[in-house]
Amino acid sequence: MKTKHLFLVFILLIYANAEAQLFCEPTSATNGNPPQSNAMLDAIIIWVAVIIVLATLFMSIKFLIKPEEKDPKHIKNITKDEGF
Repeated sequence: MKTKHLFLVFILLIYANAEAQLFCEPTSATNGNPPQSNAMLDAIIIWVAVIIVLATLFMSIKFLIKPEEKDPKHIKNITKDEGF
């Protein structure tokens, strides 16, 4: 359920960004070259990177708090038991 909501928010943000691009006046750069960027592609790349970073953060915190290793000699359990 959360995945569907996050996906919907992601799509709405991309759509809002594209809508805003339609109403903004293009401006030229200070050196005389026209700006040549694909804002939609930039937004997609940034949001994919944000999702990857958040997933990595979530998984690292999850496995630091509750390691799923059952062996008491495993390094995760040693550091957890010694209070590091």
